[in-house]
Amino acid sequence: MKKLIKGLLIFIITIVLIVGIPLGILYFMVADSKDNAPTSLYQDSVVLDREIADLINHALSDNENYDFTLSEDDINILIFALIRDSLNKDYYNSGCDDEECKNIKVITLEEGIPVIGGKKAYFKHLYAEISGKEMTFYATLDILGMIKTRLKLGFEVGEKDGVYTVKVHKMGLGKINLAKGLGKKSATRFSPPWALPKTRLILNLRKKTCR
Repeated sequence: MKKLIKGLLIFIITIVLIVGIPLGILYFMVADSKDNAPTSLYQDSVVLDREIADLINHALSDNENYDFTLSEDDINILIFALIRDSLNKDYYNSGCDDEECKNIKVITLEEGIPVIGGKKAYFKHLYAEISGKEMTFYATLDILGMIKTRLKLGFEVGEKDGVYTVKVHKMGLGKINLAKGLGKKSATRFSPPWALPKTRLILNLRKKTCR
């Protein structure tokens, strides 16, 4: 009897180790609760058409150059305006505290699904951060109330002799970075189709707001 109990305990411990350790490692790699969404910028007065018009008017103010000078705040306001225009018109409406207003999208799983049926997944925020010449987009997620994580896509834009290079340096989920070591392979070069002989595009990314 003792041998049987001992054998069962060994079997259970082995299963826990085989299943639990990989799941624990996966959770550690995927989990990322950081959320730096600039919600203070989310105002009812922000309208996509107006933001784009202001950006174009500023860019065309110089007759010789297309000067797109964008701060981190400018980019995040554009993202917020795009979300409200295309994904969720009630996103961060003043006076609204419902989960539908505080999240870009809420997905409720069907009740018939075992264990996780009826639980919800939240697409909370989408925002950008600038560090030096690098810009990274983050999408924050809350999966079933158990895992908080971030999708991320980061890149650097460079220019030389009118040819622009986009180099991806960050791409993944949580602490997983699929772009690590692939920077050179993922670089893309292009020449803007609007570039005329005496016209050049000036793209400046600034950490601090220009407003």
